[in-house]
Amino acid sequence: MQEDNEDPIQMEFLVNSSINSAAIELAFSSMIDMKAIYHGKQSLSNFYFGLWIDADLGCVVNDQVGCLPDENLTFYYGSETMECDEGSPFLEGTNLLLLFKHKLNNDQKMSTFISINRESIGNPEEATTDPLNELQVYNYLTGTWLDGQKLTVGNEGYNPGSNDFTNFQYDHSKNAQGGPWKACESEALERDKRTLVSFGPFDLNPGDILDFEFSVHLLELADLACPSEMEILAICDNIDRILNDIDAYDEVETAIYPNPFTNKLTVSSDQAYDQINIYNIQGQLVKRKRFLATKKKPLDTSALSSGVYYMTILSNSATLGSTQKIVKF
Repeated sequence: MQEDNEDPIQMEFLVNSSINSAAIELAFSSMIDMKAIYHGKQSLSNFYFGLWIDADLGCVVNDQVGCLPDENLTFYYGSETMECDEGSPFLEGTNLLLLFKHKLNNDQKMSTFISINRESIGNPEEATTDPLNELQVYNYLTGTWLDGQKLTVGNEGYNPGSNDFTNFQYDHSKNAQGGPWKACESEALERDKRTLVSFGPFDLNPGDILDFEFSVHLLELADLACPSEMEILAICDNIDRILNDIDAYDEVETAIYPNPFTNKLTVSSDQAYDQINIYNIQGQLVKRKRFLATKKKPLDTSALSSGVYYMTILSNSATLGSTQKIVKF
């Protein structure tokens, strides 16, 4: 651990990411490849690598969280409520699923998954709230609450006196310790959950490189009130199918001009297309145009405000080529 009075840990991070927000079945999809290079001069023992996630789907207080440890999957689900999010692009009552697929050094399995409550919302146990120092952060990375109690199965995972220890809160797996443990089957409590998924412990030597990959997928689903392991795995298979279909079109050549543009632009492609989607930098769909299949189409953009956007073109609901960045003056 690095204390305030110690030298920096000397870790360099290199990050590459790609976004695909065009497939109709996926509201948003992103792939991130992160390399962490250790430049320190001494070896580190009992090192953990963690990812903190604050999903906030719809209302911040109604998100549910879960995991499938054997698959390195963590997920977040809830219903859209306009009462909490008036600017949302999703319909009232829409079920949302935010899915993270993790991979560290190709085969490293996640070691812990724990949710951390915002103290100001819903009166949670103090020991389950935000960490205040480095030691408490490290405790969470190891599946330990702020007061030193270990994560245990049942309720919200904080059960002083219980010896039913686990490393994975809300494990939906059918072979989970004690059977599937779902927050959606517990008493509905007002909570703003943030989560921490960690990998470790392992030794880190000077020059070592951690290769961490994760993909993020946001889906709108008609019925996903309390997903089972099989439902989550089926969704993952469907995501793989969608992304494989998209990859098949990656070699398509497209041109968007002029770019930057003002009130009109033209889209041309070496394959016919029948739909254009434009998203703002928050990933919200701001313009969708459908038409008879063509290889060249002028587009009226006078209603768009000045700024940065992302455009995708589609044929029969499948994305052609990659998402293009466009700029309006």
